[in-house]
Amino acid sequence: MRSRILRLKEIIGDLSSPLPIQIDFTPDVYLEITWRRIIPKISRARAIHLITLAVSEKRIKADMALRLIDRIRKMESPASIYLLLREYEVV
Repeated sequence: MRSRILRLKEIIGDLSSPLPIQIDFTPDVYLEITWRRIIPKISRARAIHLITLAVSEKRIKADMALRLIDRIRKMESPASIYLLLREYEVV
């Protein structure tokens, strides 16, 4: 883990590269660093799990959860999934 943090600091120090740089932290969440933005990417399965947790903790209602799950199933980009969950305060 320490080597990953050092590598991340190294990459953040050199953001002049136009290409996105990816570092794997877990199988379903990783960071993409591009244009000085760090966006976690979440798989559909992990997103649905987070939504069910939010419903059980009464942070969102069940009908909203179903709508979110339908939207997530249609999405292609894991970063878009994360941004949607963040918009609805699931993560």
